[in-house]
Amino acid sequence: MNFKIWFLASRPFSFTASAIPVLLGAAIAGRQAELWLLPLILVASVLFQAATNLVSDAYDFSNGVDRPGTSSGSGLIVKGVITSQQAHRAGLLCFGVAGLIGLALIAVRGWPVALLGAIGFLGGYAYCGGPRGYKYLALGDIMVGLLMGPLMVYGSYAVLTGDFANWQPIFIQSLPVACLVIGILHMNNFRDIQEDLQSGFKTVANLLGEKGSKAYYLLLVSVAYLSVVAMAASGLVSWGALVVFLSLKPALGLLKDVLNAPEKTPQALVMTDVRTAQLHLLFGVLMSGAVAASKWL
Repeated sequence: MNFKIWFLASRPFSFTASAIPVLLGAAIAGRQAELWLLPLILVASVLFQAATNLVSDAYDFSNGVDRPGTSSGSGLIVKGVITSQQAHRAGLLCFGVAGLIGLALIAVRGWPVALLGAIGFLGGYAYCGGPRGYKYLALGDIMVGLLMGPLMVYGSYAVLTGDFANWQPIFIQSLPVACLVIGILHMNNFRDIQEDLQSGFKTVANLLGEKGSKAYYLLLVSVAYLSVVAMAASGLVSWGALVVFLSLKPALGLLKDVLNAPEKTPQALVMTDVRTAQLHLLFGVLMSGAVAASKWL
């Protein structure tokens, strides 16, 4: 498998979902951060996501979730461009390279980095891998939210500063990006409700049904914005963080399209996961910029 095919199979459009939490952690660290470590953390985080995407594609195909006529994953295994074994090996290679970067970070910050890396590896591989991936048990939303929200934001902050004790405020500040990254996954699952039901595995989307899924998405997006207001009012972040409301127009457009989508019409939702990823990127850049400005200016 050549690099171009591997890259496409890893779903690069979604990599901002792992980059934004790292940048937010760096912004929170402010002047305490040893910024020379940031590129290493960023590359390792993206590699973890790429690995998870590749391994999940391999297991989804092997378990009959991805099959001709479905729209899940990268689609390259179903189309015969690569085999599930090749995707799995590429995923393990990404995990391995991220692990090598992790060794360098352990040398700088010590054993807590090894614990964070182990949690990231287990969380990423077990998403679909192993005897029964937690994705198939309707645990994907909460686990992805935790891994790509609090864990990544805290991990970035802690490795950059060496401060592993001050986790509570970091976890709170990660809530908005955690909600939006869950939103990306949820819109993917919402679009695929009927296909997933036929495959016999559970997601939050097919447990809630179409009306419940729309309400759940509205809640996720609303909490992302309202939590920033609450944090500013409490003094946890500066009022400048309200700059995230510059992303409200695309958010409202997304909500309108999702809430008005006809029932049992997945094609109406075909780009909503990509658009939610774009919203997560814009929101995350605005929030990270505001937090960084309050720390440095």
